[in-house]
Formats: sequence, C-alpha cells, structure tokens
Amino acid sequence: MTWLLEERMPILLLGASATLMMALVFFLTRKLPALLGLIGVILLTGLLLVIELLVVTEVETVENTLYQGAESLEQNDIPAALDHISPAAEPILQRAEQLFSDVTFFQVAIENDLLVTIDHEAQPATANAEFTCHAKLRHRSETIPYEYGRRRMTVTLVREGDRWMVTDYEVRR
Repeated sequence: MTWLLEERMPILLLGASATLMMALVFFLTRKLPALLGLIGVILLTGLLLVIELLVVTEVETVENTLYQGAESLEQNDIPAALDHISPAAEPILQRAEQLFSDVTFFQVAIENDLLVTIDHEAQPATANAEFTCHAKLRHRSETIPYEYGRRRMTVTLVREGDRWMVTDYEVRR
C-alpha cells in the first residue's frame, strides 16, 4: 500500500483509466448515475494525488536527504553537503572534506534508479540507498578540464533525531 503514498504515476494511470471507462459509460448511457460515477472517479483521483503530495514517508525523507546532498554538491556548498554526514562517521567526514576541497562540482545528479530500504528493527533505524550517480567535476590541481563520472553507489544512513544522516558509502565502477 506504500505505492499509494510514494508514487504519483500509479494514481494517475489508474485514475485516467477509470475516468476513461466512466466517461465511455456516460456517453453510451447518458444517465445521471454514470455522470455521478465519472465525477466521483475524478474527485477520488484528485484526493489521492493530494494525499500523496502531503504525506511524506520515511523512504521519501531518505530520498530527499540524498537529493539535497547532491544539490549542495552541485552548488559547491561544502558546509551544507557535509551537514548530511553524521558526526559519528568521522572517517567518512574526513574523506569527504578532503575530496570536496580537491574538486569543483558542475553537475551532480541521482538517476531514476534510486532504491531505498529501511530497517526499522535496528536501533537507531538505518536505511540503505542504492542508485546511480552522475557527476561532472574538475580537480583543482589537474590540467584535465572536466571529468565525467557515472557510478553505482550504496549509501548507508542512520536516523538521528528527525534527520537521516550518511554514515557510510560504497562506490562501484
């Protein structure tokens, strides 16, 4: 049932299909119940879309954390990018500070294959996110103007208060 709260496309597809069927029934019968059914399907689809927009699930919160981190990198806002890393993950924080000081980012994008799994049994709750990251960057000390990278990543996050913080990552080629 989480698809109802996390994905807009199934609601749109089902709503459009049901609306099309009810419109066909109405145009064939020209009866008031068919018109009321058509109006009801349109209203229900709209209501489901509003609910999907207003309800933010844990998976969407993790996704938003990753997207905000990518946006911070793209804007070269290093303090904001580092703010997404848990202070308890000292080695990750140090590697990130070193990397971010060596490069200038021009583009950072998370592709549409983002898959988030959350372990609510762990204390505190943890999440794993797998995705493909596309980045365009320039090393400050290199003569090569730009480097394009497309890598598969796994990022581990932990729930700290009301935020999800990065605690580990793995980059695969």
